[in-house]
Amino acid sequence: MAFISFASLVSESNRLYNFRDVGSTVPLIQGSRLYRCAFPTSPDALTQAAIYSKSIVDLRTSVEKSRLPGALGLTIYNRSVIPPKLKVALFLLTNASWTQKWYLLYDWMTTFSLSRAFRSALNRQGLFGTNKLLLRGAQNEICEALNTVLFELESNQSVLITCTAGKDRTGLIISLILGCVGVPQCDIVNDYVQSAEQIQSEAPEFYSYLSVRLANEGLDATEWIKSPSHVMQDTLGYLDTEYGGLLSYLDLIGFGKDKQLRLTYP
Repeated sequence: MAFISFASLVSESNRLYNFRDVGSTVPLIQGSRLYRCAFPTSPDALTQAAIYSKSIVDLRTSVEKSRLPGALGLTIYNRSVIPPKLKVALFLLTNASWTQKWYLLYDWMTTFSLSRAFRSALNRQGLFGTNKLLLRGAQNEICEALNTVLFELESNQSVLITCTAGKDRTGLIISLILGCVGVPQCDIVNDYVQSAEQIQSEAPEFYSYLSVRLANEGLDATEWIKSPSHVMQDTLGYLDTEYGGLLSYLDLIGFGKDKQLRLTYP
């Protein structure tokens, strides 16, 4: 859910949306170590999150965050994985066909809003295109997030990774962690797919809210609300073709073999 400002979620619910212990569903991952969810939206929800982990890696941008008092003993790391605006613009321009560039120019001239025009271009890129944008344009930010996860696993034994919906940015970071420790690609894909299904089945009001909000932001809710298998399959394939594999990508961004080994056996 990149670039979307959610000032408040559904009635600041006390629930933990899209919450799960990754080790409970993914082979090779020890239980009660790695958690994921949508960001807790109330002090009570933060307190509930603290039951599972004393550390949260928050992947949201500053404009998505509302001020909430932290739960006692809970550390929240701000680790946005959204690239700088210039990198976003360059990515959208270099990855656009000539037809899409004309659309971008048209959107800009008709709306007089460059940000709205780029949002429209991002909409045409879709979820897979956004993952490519993050992998290419936010390498330092992704490495910093992974360093924080490693630090917390080594020092506090557990960590909760979160973003607005706990689906896309969280799903990308989780996929890198799972691939690093040797989880088969089919299980990485299954973990990603589970997010939208879990939100829709367990919290239909949150699912509906996200759909409406996405549409209001000019994004195709039928595309962005989902977590289809082909998005993660294409993302893992992109890592293979563009970087020589997930582990080679981690090497490139500064999360080298020593850290990869420590993440596997923290």
